[in-house]
Amino acid sequence: MIEEDSAQRQFPCAFCMKAYKRKDHLQRHQKYHCKSLAQRPDFPCKLCPHVASSNFTLKKHLVQCHRNEAPT
Repeated sequence: MIEEDSAQRQFPCAFCMKAYKRKDHLQRHQKYHCKSLAQRPDFPCKLCPHVASSNFTLKKHLVQCHRNEAPT
């Protein structure tokens, strides 16, 4: 069963060799865990450690997670 699972993970990270079944999961890993690969600008939340990948996703995060909090 372990061999089957490994065979299905077709998308390895070139830097840490962790492998993923889906390309989008690899891309997410590279953006958040292999930061040296991420050349896109980051959009940090001023209320928590969250870092969004776009201004749109930051606004969505703020509404969903910090609706009742005022920025400092």
